[in-house]
Amino acid sequence: MMPPAHHLQMVAGVEGSFSNAGLYWRMAIVAAGPIANFILGIFLFAVVYMAVGKQILPAVIGDVMPNMPAASAGLKPGDKVIEVDGVGVRDFNDMRGLVVESPNKDLRFVILRDGRELNLNITPAAQFNEQLQIDIGVLGVKSPPVGEIQKLGPTAAVVAASSDAFHMSVVILRSLGRAVTGNMQQGEVGGPVRIAEISGAVLNQGLAPFILLTAVISINLGLINLLPVPALDGGHLTFFFLEALRGKPLPIWFQAVLMRGGIAILMGLTLFLVVTDVIRLFQ
Repeated sequence: MMPPAHHLQMVAGVEGSFSNAGLYWRMAIVAAGPIANFILGIFLFAVVYMAVGKQILPAVIGDVMPNMPAASAGLKPGDKVIEVDGVGVRDFNDMRGLVVESPNKDLRFVILRDGRELNLNITPAAQFNEQLQIDIGVLGVKSPPVGEIQKLGPTAAVVAASSDAFHMSVVILRSLGRAVTGNMQQGEVGGPVRIAEISGAVLNQGLAPFILLTAVISINLGLINLLPVPALDGGHLTFFFLEALRGKPLPIWFQAVLMRGGIAILMGLTLFLVVTDVIRLFQ
């Protein structure tokens, strides 16, 4: 429950309180939470890359299967994929991730062949994945058998981890875009039960995959928390940006209404996700 307006005004006068801090200090304090999520994710990625190593797999087509979308579109062994649907590709895993999330969706590939850039439109075929319970995109290509795992030094590990965190954020935003447009599959949505289920399965594969999953979850939380939804840090930052533009804060009563609405939406969404997870388990 939000405190009454007169109480908020009284707290605002307390020296050293959050409400009495300058506007930019309040913005920095609120933004510190999501930033800490990103820092934790990058740190965990870097630790694994230094201790275990990072898989280096070039975005080069090793083999093309006949009668599959890649072959039909003219993709050939040796082609280097530079970009998929406007997103830069660093390695084969980047390309795989973009393809997996796009079943039956026309994608524009920018490839490098014999020193020339070519554009190809390819529509990944839909293939049902039993483990994820969703349709995934399939091109019909294999990676070259030259991938290796390299241990990185501290600087290289941090750079690689930061790059991975950025590309992961792009993928998450694309997923949110599908959710807004209604194109997200049911299996892509999961709550606490789903996270626990996946965490248990990944932990069985070893400690390093579990640490990487923890990094992914941390980056997800940081990005989601920055959404401009009241009751999230992104909602508070939106209020502060409006305060900077208006020269004064929004009315307390208006902020309280938006906060209650945001909390109601988040609680309803959480309940929906938990129920969906439980139904999935029984099915």
